[in-house]
Parts: sequence; C-alpha cells; structure tokens
Amino acid sequence: MSIQDIKRSNSERKIESLEKLLSVDDAVNAFSHLSIFVAGSYARKEASEHSDIDLFFILDGNLNDTEEPNIKSLRLFSRVIEIADEMNFPKFSNDGKYLRILEKPMMLSELGGPEDDHSNYFTARMLMILESKCVFGHSAHETILKDILGAYFKDYPDHPKEFLPTFLVNDILRFWKTLCLNYENKRNQPAADANRRIRQKIKNLKLKFSRMLTCYASICYVVSSENPIGTEDLITMSELTPLERLQRVITAHPELENEFNKLEEEYRWFLELTNISEDELNRRFRAFAHRHESIGDSHSAEGLIH
Repeated sequence: MSIQDIKRSNSERKIESLEKLLSVDDAVNAFSHLSIFVAGSYARKEASEHSDIDLFFILDGNLNDTEEPNIKSLRLFSRVIEIADEMNFPKFSNDGKYLRILEKPMMLSELGGPEDDHSNYFTARMLMILESKCVFGHSAHETILKDILGAYFKDYPDHPKEFLPTFLVNDILRFWKTLCLNYENKRNQPAADANRRIRQKIKNLKLKFSRMLTCYASICYVVSSENPIGTEDLITMSELTPLERLQRVITAHPELENEFNKLEEEYRWFLELTNISEDELNRRFRAFAHRHESIGDSHSAEGLIH
C-alpha cells in the first residue's frame, strides 16, 4: 500500500469509530442543531496512528435558546474528552482552549468584523470550507455550510454568468497569510531551549506542506473553472481532499500534469516523514539539526525519513 492509502485507511477508520461513539452519546445529543467536524490531517485523510484530532463545534442557532446551555456544554466537552481518551488520541492542544461552541448567527454577523479573528469565527469558517469532515449533526453541518458559503455568494443570483468569487478567494488568501503571521509571531518569541526551536521547525514544515496545499489547491479549484462557480461547486470541493482538488484541476488542464506529479512526489515525502509519533519526529529533527545548520528544503532533508 502507498503512504496515501495507509493514511487514508487510518483516517477513515478512526473517523468512523468517532462518529459512532458521538452518535449515541446523551451529552452530545443534548443539543439540537449542533454540528461537530474534524479539521486537519483527519479531514484531509492523511492522519497517522499518532495524529491528534482537531474538533470544531458549531450550533445552527443561539446558545441562549438552549435550556441550561452552560451545564450542557460542560457535559458535552467532558464526554468528548473522555471519548478522545478512549480512542487514544493525543491530548487536545492548548489545554482544550478551543473546545467551545460557536453560534452560526454570530459567525455570519461578524464576518469581516473586528470579532471575526478574535472569537475564532474566521478560522472555524475557513476550516469548515477548506478541510472539514462532519462527525456529528450532518443535517446541521450542511445547513451551516450552505449559509456560510451564501455569505460569500450574495451577488451570485443577480450575476450568475459573470460572478467572480473574489470575496472567497481573498479570504482564503487571508487565511494563509494569517497562518504565516501566527507562525512568525511564535518564532519571534524567545526560544527558551533547543526543543522549542525544533518544534518551530516542525511547524514550519507542516505550514509549507499541508497548510499551503490546502489553501492553494482550493484557490486553484475555484479559479480554474471555465464556468462561473456557485455554492454547490464549493460544497463539492469541501468534500474533496486538497490533492483530489488538484486532480480535478488537472483533468480540465492536462498541460499541468507534470507539475502536479512533481508536487505529488514532494507531498508523498512529507506524508512519509510525518507517519511517526511527535516524539520520534522531534528526535529526528534534533539529530538532523545537529548534523546540519538548517533543515533546508525537502531534498536536503531526505535523511529525516530514515
């Protein structure tokens, strides 16, 4: 089996198990119109046995309309953490800081506003469009996604033949730039020890490969269409992995096939490298950094796989 097949199989198996556990849990089912989706490597179907899981919770409505919303939220996240532990996922990042329920009305009303970034609406919105896999509340997820995309396509009904999704493309580019800025911000913090510097190098590697591919494969998918693109096209896109989006582009533009093959080869190297635990990845980077002054590009870092 190829590394892509191995990781796809692992991702789909773990997601299926997670869906089953969430679907029968009382604390999860206590919310009406709740969507839970995974982002990151599991949504891209390239998770290893050691990958952590990124979960987002969006309510198709207002929390205040729910009886005892705080108590129900605490029970929900308590059970989600327990289920993640039962499935041997790594601990949630930042001490579970991002385990919170977002409300669709607020996400839409604050789109482009000052709270868009601060309240994590922007990140959740972009990930829902670019790399999400629903694991609970499929009906709510479909409604929320359509409404979010509708905010980007308000002018489409009046201009179906000449509509350009400039707003959406700009936000995808903004998301990529935000990821880069966040990386630079953390890199500029004083490096207390060598381990932190190694972790930053690993984050840079993932930024250059998986995050960049997600953003730019999506832009290629959107702008390469010969016909005006609509919300249904974007829903289809959201169900494809980044590489699958590029394959759709190549089908329409076969002259780019050689470039795609080169990209796929580079990405296969990245998937092979990250098919290990975080501790082992840190160890390899430390050993490599000891032998070389800098990590360099993928070709000069091939020794990291072995």
